[in-house]
Amino acid sequence: MPRYTFPAPPARLETLPRTVYLVANGDLRLSANVQGWPVQQQLEADVTRAIESRGWSVVRGHDVDESAGHGFIDSQRRGLEVFRALPRDAPLLVVEAVWQYSHHLLAGLRSHRGPIMAVANWNGTYPGLVGLLNLTASLTKAGVDHSVLWSVDFTDQWALDGLQTWLDTGKLVHPTDHVRALPSLDGAAEEVALGRALAQQLLDDKHHRPALRRTRCGDLRCRGPATSLKRRGCSPAGRCRAGPDTRACSPSHRRRRNRRGSCAWSRGRACRRRPSRPSRPTNPGSDAGSART
Repeated sequence: MPRYTFPAPPARLETLPRTVYLVANGDLRLSANVQGWPVQQQLEADVTRAIESRGWSVVRGHDVDESAGHGFIDSQRRGLEVFRALPRDAPLLVVEAVWQYSHHLLAGLRSHRGPIMAVANWNGTYPGLVGLLNLTASLTKAGVDHSVLWSVDFTDQWALDGLQTWLDTGKLVHPTDHVRALPSLDGAAEEVALGRALAQQLLDDKHHRPALRRTRCGDLRCRGPATSLKRRGCSPAGRCRAGPDTRACSPSHRRRRNRRGSCAWSRGRACRRRPSRPSRPTNPGSDAGSART
């Protein structure tokens, strides 16, 4: 009979009593993670202090990368490595002070069996709340039970009470009695007719919002009618708009691109090197990332 080699289960951290495990998800961009790391450290200190005042302990689920200059989970691969070692039944806090990419954590959170809470800082400079909303939207769509909490510094009684409820029950439900159903609209009103007409226009005139596609050069290019793209300041689909610091193509390719104004790919010849990530704004609080999840 054949003999099979069975995979060994991964070594996981021990589930300790009255202990919360903490993870911090971040950006794909190194510059954004480094800039936001001091704010993340402060938030983690505030949350840890609040939990310890309730008689619980906090264990950080992953180390700080001193060479990178931050302690965020900064890729999907890193997220898989972290969740491979976390105890699946332990209470888990996802602490967010900056913009984050949900796909870093989603695979691990989907299989986590313990209670999950996402917390964020109430900070107008760093988009922790925006990152939290994107993460919780992904969790909701994936059918993963979770709780949400936010605070400026986790010293206010509202946040402390919510944290205590989650520690005791594994769940925090916020009141929704202020939410009301939209009443029936008067179709004869001009404002209602205008709103419906504008909504229909958005559905019909899709070319007014040019889509983006990634090229072999790692560039993001707009797609759509040339007149519409030009009116919106977008480059035609055949132009290479990557900056001079791009690493997507070889130096000789960059010289040809800079000299001729277009890359080899736009002339029907694919680049020989694999694309890297396109340049993005370095400000972690910018609106450029607010459309990403």
